[in-house]
Amino acid sequence: MQANDLAPDHLPLTHELVGILLRAGRADLALERIDSCSGDQRADGRLRMLEARAALETGDTTRCGRILDDGLDVPNLREGDTSLSDLWNAWRRATAESGPVPDPSGTLPHRYDFVMRPESS
Repeated sequence: MQANDLAPDHLPLTHELVGILLRAGRADLALERIDSCSGDQRADGRLRMLEARAALETGDTTRCGRILDDGLDVPNLREGDTSLSDLWNAWRRATAESGPVPDPSGTLPHRYDFVMRPESS
């Protein structure tokens, strides 16, 4: 936290700190840190993905859903990375438990699907 406090505009440090807070089960503190970021930082795709995860972990499915609906663009995700699909599926499960499902089709949006598949013949 101290490093991030000393350089709050250094986005990689913010990513690292928020990730650590999430792994430590402190999604509430992760959201506080994200909420204190500048508007430019808040627009960063990776930070928005971390924000959606933290919101979901605190039970704020509305905040998570709003971020997913707006669309997440995390430019340095590699093919095969399931971070976005895992997040979307966890959000769907959480919203199904709390009431009507926002998208009854249940189909993972293509923009969140980075899984590699063999080409069809």
